[in-house]
Amino acid sequence: MPGGGKFTDIVSFKDVLMAGHRDQLARCLTEKLLTYSMGRTLEPADDPYVEQIVAALKQRGGGLRDLVVLVAGSEPFRRK
Repeated sequence: MPGGGKFTDIVSFKDVLMAGHRDQLARCLTEKLLTYSMGRTLEPADDPYVEQIVAALKQRGGGLRDLVVLVAGSEPFRRK
């Protein structure tokens, strides 16, 4: 890896990718899923909702299933 991380299998590869970037990845995935699900690009007014989803996702453990549920229950998605 460019940063010097080493891996031997898919599990260690995931660990190398996630090291220190969990919050950044959660925010990026949230933005992408919200954009796709609403069929429009995000606007600055959507930022508080993204932050709420990311915070709730962190409390729930950060799984993809939890992210989908949180996005589907979010205010921007429900009023699209």
